[in-house]
Amino acid sequence: MPDFGPTGGPGGTTFDDVAPAGSKIGLLVVRHGGNHRCIIGIQAAYVNIATGGLIFGDLHGADTTGTTDFVALGAGEFVTEISGRSGQFLDSLSITTSTGRHFGRFGGLGGGADYEFPDTGPSQEIFGFFGRSGTLIDALGVHTRPRT
Repeated sequence: MPDFGPTGGPGGTTFDDVAPAGSKIGLLVVRHGGNHRCIIGIQAAYVNIATGGLIFGDLHGADTTGTTDFVALGAGEFVTEISGRSGQFLDSLSITTSTGRHFGRFGGLGGGADYEFPDTGPSQEIFGFFGRSGTLIDALGVHTRPRT
């Protein structure tokens, strides 16, 4: 399973979240904006493909300001790409799915570097996130696996 990233700054505490066996990302919670104009928090909820049950992963990022957006995926739909800009923090985040839906640009316009994970096209499914967070999302990367 190839990993892409992380992108962002060196601060924060490391985290690593992946979908449990037999599950995929079913919902992403993205907190952004506020005074920081960047990605404040991210949380994944994983849906069990067989039962439809939902399990929430940990919330990363501690700031409670800003706007919260929910990205709900349909049956059989996968996250295939995240992109945006980063610098000292994760400044912005956009999400693309296997059905061609596009969510975001969440966050601000800052950051010194563009990122696109994975950059291999829609043949990969994002099934987990890793990076560093404290008050904000300092850095973010993705775990991918081949789509079946």
